[in-house]
Formats: sequence, structure tokens, C-alpha cells
Amino acid sequence: EQLKVLLAERLPRWEFRHLKPVLERDPAIQLRTVLQTADLNFPDEDSTALARFPVSRDELLSYDVVILGDIDLEFLSAGALESLRVFVAERGGGLICIAGTEHNPFDYPDTPLADLLPIDVNPDLRASAGNDAADGFRAVLTIDGRTRSALRLANTSEESSRVWETLPPLYWLLDAGQRKPGAQILVEHPRRRKGDSPLPGILSQRYGAGQVVFHATDELWRWRERVEGSYYGRYWLQIVRYLSRSKL
Repeated sequence: EQLKVLLAERLPRWEFRHLKPVLERDPAIQLRTVLQTADLNFPDEDSTALARFPVSRDELLSYDVVILGDIDLEFLSAGALESLRVFVAERGGGLICIAGTEHNPFDYPDTPLADLLPIDVNPDLRASAGNDAADGFRAVLTIDGRTRSALRLANTSEESSRVWETLPPLYWLLDAGQRKPGAQILVEHPRRRKGDSPLPGILSQRYGAGQVVFHATDELWRWRERVEGSYYGRYWLQIVRYLSRSKL
């Protein structure tokens, strides 16, 4: 049985352009995409494209994993946002949120999605969302991250550790708020600090029957440098399968 994955974005930014074909090529995944800024003919030109974000709760609950990019929540109805909460909390669905400079996660407070996130969003930090790091950094696995099989990028933990130490650098990491008490930091910045702790890069949180993963960067596509999809594709396919387990 194929996993049903919904990928929703506002613009075709680089993460979307690289992630879409990775998911599209996997025969175990049935991908559907929503692109807010696409023209009306896009669904006729792309077999994965939907004309709109699912409005029916039954339609949304049929998915196993939903990936939300920097999507404008005004594009979604209040019913769709509540359906996303039910999708995770009651149906055990997996949700991945990829940070952006405009909407994700700054639009989430005061919506049904606020409780799902593993961070308490500080809207005042939106002003610094577009600031890029002057030099690149290599993401570092935390102790919790090393225990997650979804983040293993080689066949053994020792090989995987070496891969993480040599991944191409990233250049943008968003500071959007404080980690919630029940959330786990899986990946962090090697130098930048948030108070007494390193700035988180990837966090996860159980919410009801399901689980949510938040990416504070939209630059994992840089991992394709020189090795194509060896690590980028492996990470994404593993994290999708990992998040689908509760619902399945």
C-alpha cells in the first residue's frame, strides 16, 4: 500500500523544487502537491498538482503525512486548519513544517496549528526571518537525534556520524521561538546560541496520536551538492516513513 503524502507550498522555492521529485519518484509514495502561486492551468500540466488545498475533512484525513512549507494560512479555511489538528491528534498523521521568511511559523499563533508546533512562536522575530548567516554551518545531531533511525544517513551509526560531519553547509537557520517543554531537539547549530543552548535546527513533538517535525531551515536541498540524492533523498524518505507509522 502506498503512503499518501501532501506537499503544500506558497512559492516553488528551492526546497520544494528538490523535494517534489524525490517523493514523486518513490513507487511507495503517492504524492499530491498544492502550490498557492501556481496559475490555473498547473493541475492540468502536473499529475501531482491539486487545484486547491483539501477542503473536505475526509479528503485530508486520507493522507498519511502532510508537509507544509511557507504557505499563507489565509489561503486555507478555518475548517481546514482544524482538520489538520484532527489529522495529527486523532488520526495519528505526521506533519512536517518547513520554516520560511513570510508565514511559517509566524502565522500559526491563534490558529488550531499553534499547539502542534514543537516551539512557542515569537511573532516579534519575524523581522529577522530574512537574515542569512554570513558563513555556512554544518548541522549537528543531538543525543536525541542520534537515536532516531530516520536521521541515520548510512548503514551504521558510526558511518552516519561521519556523513553528518561532512554534509555540505547550510546558510539559513530561523530563530522563531522557544522550544516547548515536551519537544525534542534533533539537530542544532554548532555555534549560534539561544540562551544557554544551541539554536535548534530540527525539532519533533508528539501531539495526541501523531507527531510533528519542524525544520527551522529550508536549505536541506544543499545536501545534494556533489552527491545528488544520496543523503537528501534518504533523509526525506526516512522521515516520511517514520512519521507515517502512527497512522498506519
